[in-house]
Amino acid sequence: MSDRRVGECFKEYRVNAALTQSELAEKIGMTENYISAIECGRSFPRYKPMLAILNILKIPPNVLFAEVLDYDVDQPSTPLTDRLSRLPVKEQRRIMEIIDFLVEQAEQENEEC
Repeated sequence: MSDRRVGECFKEYRVNAALTQSELAEKIGMTENYISAIECGRSFPRYKPMLAILNILKIPPNVLFAEVLDYDVDQPSTPLTDRLSRLPVKEQRRIMEIIDFLVEQAEQENEEC
């Protein structure tokens, strides 16, 4: 796992949470420069700030550590999850967003019946 990968993950979740670097920094008691350094891969967060960021941005640890874990603690293995696990995490998330959209549509259609 690279510092850059962690930073990209944090940035993606921060942007999706509609937080600025400054707002996230304030929530964890750090500086905006610290958040910027993490997101650019120039720095790796220490234990407490990392936990704070994971909690604030609601990042599942297995998403962050997917590149180094040999297993997925939350999901049993299926042919689909095995195929997905071989893709880059960014692609996995994109595919999951599409699946979420399709499931929501199906749920809405079932409610209308």
